[in-house]
Amino acid sequence: MTHETDDAYCAARIHAARSRLIGRAEYDRLMRMSDVETLGYLQSTTYRPDVDALGIKDLDDLEAIDRVIAHHEDRALLALERLANASYAPIVRALLDANDAWNVRVAAEAIVGGEDVASALARFARPGRVPFAAYATARTLADLARLASGRFRRLLPADLPGFLDTLESAHARDPLPAGPAGRLFADERNLSRALRCMREGVPVESAVAGMARGGMLSRSTLRRIAAAKDLTEALRIMRETPYREAAERTLVDGTDMAVRAENDIHRAVLRALAKMTRADPLGPGVLARHVAEIGMESANLRLLMKARRLGLDEAFVRDRLAVP
Repeated sequence: MTHETDDAYCAARIHAARSRLIGRAEYDRLMRMSDVETLGYLQSTTYRPDVDALGIKDLDDLEAIDRVIAHHEDRALLALERLANASYAPIVRALLDANDAWNVRVAAEAIVGGEDVASALARFARPGRVPFAAYATARTLADLARLASGRFRRLLPADLPGFLDTLESAHARDPLPAGPAGRLFADERNLSRALRCMREGVPVESAVAGMARGGMLSRSTLRRIAAAKDLTEALRIMRETPYREAAERTLVDGTDMAVRAENDIHRAVLRALAKMTRADPLGPGVLARHVAEIGMESANLRLLMKARRLGLDEAFVRDRLAVP
């Protein structure tokens, strides 16, 4: 295969996989189904191999759907890694590496905040190289450092700032792809570090010293964000950057602002990658977009399960579904 034919083949396979994602009409149907009916529906879709692989017999098992979702997500990402050619592979690696670091961080902040780790991961985790369920049993930072040691070595569990600083240092060794995608990933790493260091009162020069090079944001802008007196001021500075929309969305929403800010930055990066697919439909952006869509579908299904058990209003749930 030539380089162009190889890219075309990969892009065609990914576009075919995207056509099998659950759509808005199907989510509306799923909202009205019981757990047993949902499991039956999944058996008629691309989730059937996952139901079969897990050998689920008890359709009343409340955790069955969650296991099917996790198995499907892992299988879909493994298939993408196998499919990725020389053009696509650096993008998928960078996305999965970043998501691994994010999931460890979510678990660490849940532990220190006294929250249930499994619940926090179910709400905020992203699809990574390591299934996020691997961290769900951690009760202390020492537990988490041990569970994550195969992916991130030498995490210091003494306190949360030290743990996250060593996590960022370990993640900084993960390579970034070349070109526009690499600049986007560098911006996401740097904004995440600037916001965390601002919240924890880390000296500005120490915050900037640990940042990735090659992003679009200038060092002076990142210094101002890291030196802001609070998150609201930091987000107002962000409005002067290409991530203006993410900053404004967080300022308007106002709830869970720290997590919301970083999720909105992540979505802004994914949207920028998606724009690459419109300019270059055979380019690596199509793969990055599909990695994000796999995670969105998993999060949507988990949201529907939780909403059903809590009796949440359909309009409330529909507004929070992320449908490509």
